[in-house]
Amino acid sequence: MYPVTAHPECGFVFSQTYVSAEELMQRKSKKRTILTGAARFNSKPKTGLAFLEENGLIYHDLSDEITRAQSLAKFLKSSTRVDKKLLGDFISKPENTEVLKAFFGLFDFREVCPLAWFMSIPTFNR
Repeated sequence: MYPVTAHPECGFVFSQTYVSAEELMQRKSKKRTILTGAARFNSKPKTGLAFLEENGLIYHDLSDEITRAQSLAKFLKSSTRVDKKLLGDFISKPENTEVLKAFFGLFDFREVCPLAWFMSIPTFNR
């Protein structure tokens, strides 16, 4: 992302370019918005989804290849602050089947032993 060089004496890598104060403030604001959206989703999913959509954190990447369910699933998977039990309850509802499919489509199970995968299922039943 940024050009880097190694410091000859200590081997540390230093960036030769710096992020502007404006960009840092934008990143901080976006992070705050994500945290607020996740907190609202955790308290009431519909309210949280409305907030996330209003702030362009979900559904902003829609195209012929990316559906609403995929956009939402991508956010839910990437957000570490979303309550995992609530997430499971949300995506397992019949009206959210497409989100469930999109969510599991984000995982790569090719290298997973089928027996290990099957044995892990009880960990989701909490």
